[in-house]
Amino acid sequence: MDALIFAAKAGAAALLALFSSLLWGSTPDSWFFDDMCERVPARSGRDVLRPESPGYWCLFGTFLALLLRTDPAEAVLLCPVWVLLIQLSLSDGLYMVLQDQWSLALAGLGLVRALCARDLSGLFSSAMGAGAVLLLWLLSTIIAASLKKGSPLGLGDAKLLAADAVLLGTEGMMRSAAAASAAAGVWCALLLLFKKAERRDRISFGPFICLGIVLYL
Repeated sequence: MDALIFAAKAGAAALLALFSSLLWGSTPDSWFFDDMCERVPARSGRDVLRPESPGYWCLFGTFLALLLRTDPAEAVLLCPVWVLLIQLSLSDGLYMVLQDQWSLALAGLGLVRALCARDLSGLFSSAMGAGAVLLLWLLSTIIAASLKKGSPLGLGDAKLLAADAVLLGTEGMMRSAAAASAAAGVWCALLLLFKKAERRDRISFGPFICLGIVLYL
């Protein structure tokens, strides 16, 4: 029985990884390059995720590891979450763009999850947390503009964190954001240590937010 369960989960993981690969390959270019052609990298990495590529097998392993530790009923709602996190991580990592469509879909899944659990009070708290994130972004942007510096938190990151609050609740968002900040700090330290970046360079924070969400789930 355990072998059958493992085989079923491995098959589900393969299908999810394949779906994520196909979704990535069919994402409209306008989602990446609309009015942002001067600030995104070249398209050389656009099609890096294919079923025959190492990236696909990394996805397969990730989905399999997550499925093995997830209750089957919960996995039904979590699998779409993982697919969305893959899309957001790839787009921000390659192009420094976090599409509103994916962030909004992530918030929508959080809403469905709360409704299925009949946790309307928790949903209200999550909405308050999402609003607080956006307010924090607005204040940081105003302060940064007054100091003639760039905002430390991009609007795309703020929207993703707001969706995170709807999905995980305010407390879950804070914990996942703390894990994301710690992981990003370690990554930046490694880049500086090996002289792969300079102190003034900016990195994509979206993949670390997604990592924090995965770790919390």
